[in-house]
Amino acid sequence: MACSLASFFKNIWRKLLMMVPSHPQIH
Repeated sequence: MACSLASFFKNIWRKLLMMVPSHPQIH
């Protein structure tokens, strides 16, 4: 389950980064 949540949050984080490109140094 932990793996599934990790990938889920990763996808959300990526979507947020793509929606808000004002923080390119977050990576």
